Amino acid sequence: MQDNPYQPPPGTNRVSPEKQQTDTDHSTAAAWGNLQGKTTTALASSNQHHFWIAVTACPLAGPILTILMITGLGFLYQASGTEGSQEANPMSLIFFPIIGLLITVPLNYVAMYVTFLPAAIFLRNRDKLKLMHILACWVLSLVQIAVIGMCLSVVNAFAFERGSMSRSFTLSGQFGVSLAMAFAPITLISVFTFWLLNLRGRTSFETVADQT
Repeated sequence: MQDNPYQPPPGTNRVSPEKQQTDTDHSTAAAWGNLQGKTTTALASSNQHHFWIAVTACPLAGPILTILMITGLGFLYQASGTEGSQEANPMSLIFFPIIGLLITVPLNYVAMYVTFLPAAIFLRNRDKLKLMHILACWVLSLVQIAVIGMCLSVVNAFAFERGSMSRSFTLSGQFGVSLAMAFAPITLISVFTFWLLNLRGRTSFETVADQT
């Protein structure tokens, strides 16, 4: 009797088409899971990279933009020809940006790294780097700056002055509030810069990840 050429050799396990399809589906699901895991890891690494770039660059943006804005307004005032504008020294508008940046840039780095950076790391760890949360951290950082300024003023009053205690606390509170208001515009620009840089990095990479 002639053997059937389509019959598998003896001892060979015959695999049904349904099992072959199931194995293929499992292999595809495993490969897709590995791809998603690698994409998620790469996304987290990129988000962290952009976060630290934003943290490093944002304290520099506030003083630069603020000083340039004030200098531009000074040039416009001198060019306006209004009363008293010609009495201003033009050289002051040249030295003001240099001196201003040498003072405000280090101070802004210290202020933001002491007050804003811990709150930003807290939000990043909970994936809540939204604009409203960042602005709330900015307000909290101003409160911290006011408290730090008030404490420094109180220490200075007790160490070098001989005034009444109530007057010392009043002046210290005024100094703390004034210090926070002085940092407010510079730090606000820095906070918006931080949000834009961090948002831009996350958005661009997440778009690529979604396409993958």
